[in-house]
Amino acid sequence: MGATNAVAEFQACMTFILQDKIPKVVGVFIHNMPIKGAKTQYKQGNGYKVLVKNPGIRCFIWEHAQDVHRILHWIGYAGAAVLAPKLQLAVSKVHLLGSVGMYQGRLPDQSKVSKIQNWPECQDTSEVQGFLGTCSVVQAWIRNYSAVAQPLTRLLKLDQPWQWELKEQDAMYLLKKLVSKAPCLAPLDCKTQLETTLAVDSSLIAVGFILYQPDKEGKQHPVRFGSVINKGK
Repeated sequence: MGATNAVAEFQACMTFILQDKIPKVVGVFIHNMPIKGAKTQYKQGNGYKVLVKNPGIRCFIWEHAQDVHRILHWIGYAGAAVLAPKLQLAVSKVHLLGSVGMYQGRLPDQSKVSKIQNWPECQDTSEVQGFLGTCSVVQAWIRNYSAVAQPLTRLLKLDQPWQWELKEQDAMYLLKKLVSKAPCLAPLDCKTQLETTLAVDSSLIAVGFILYQPDKEGKQHPVRFGSVINKGK
């Protein structure tokens, strides 16, 4: 197989073994395999719903434990193995692909946020490219990212002479500020009976959108931000 094909082979094997549980219970991302937690915590007043026969166990923990048991059983039955030292069980947060997943939704990984905030003023095109490449990991949390970053992305054009003036400096500062105040992106519920809202805005520079979904109390939460530069800008 070789190291070059290892990731693709892992994804193919795991997808075949767990095909009946993807994507509802488990997902396969590169070399990671997160098992999703329960969609509800069964809150009751100041506490949580517990098992009738064992009041010391919360229902959502029990449901997750059953999913973990089934997934590990299927993997073992197929002849595969799990590397125990890297196994994380019943954790409230998971770091995956530049983000932190939790019950409330997703936040950008703090290490990425700190790297962006501490990035020095760019001195040439390669540094701008590196800064924007790091920002692209968290752009799903930044409203109108393409419009905000446009003074910097413009510097990457082959026919664009290098210039670092106030508008480029302001764009870099604003990106750092927006990343530091990134909201928690709620998980997208494709089966909800509540109305999902897609808000779209456009300008001569870029087109942006925000996808919203309400919670049970009717409060709107952002699910994702997205934007693209208009052609020629």
